[in-house]
Amino acid sequence: MIVGFIGFCLGLAGIFRVKKKKASNPVTAGIGTVLSALAVIAGIYAMVAFFTAVEELGNDLDEIGNKWDSYSDCVENAEGDLDALSECEYEK
Repeated sequence: MIVGFIGFCLGLAGIFRVKKKKASNPVTAGIGTVLSALAVIAGIYAMVAFFTAVEELGNDLDEIGNKWDSYSDCVENAEGDLDALSECEYEK
């Protein structure tokens, strides 16, 4: 994303140089600017997707931990009673 931002700035500088007649490559400057802007947008999208996935993973792991604690408590409270153990269920 940082490289895309730098490329975008350099592309804009190239466009301004073309307008001042100091450079003769308007197509290259334009394409570079557009591709750099797309790289920045893709980087932002990838960061949002990554952090959303990490948050979802954390929530799922918390849920699994809570279910496991509930199951462990049930087994512990059964104290070897087979009827009580058969009522303990680990929800998936």
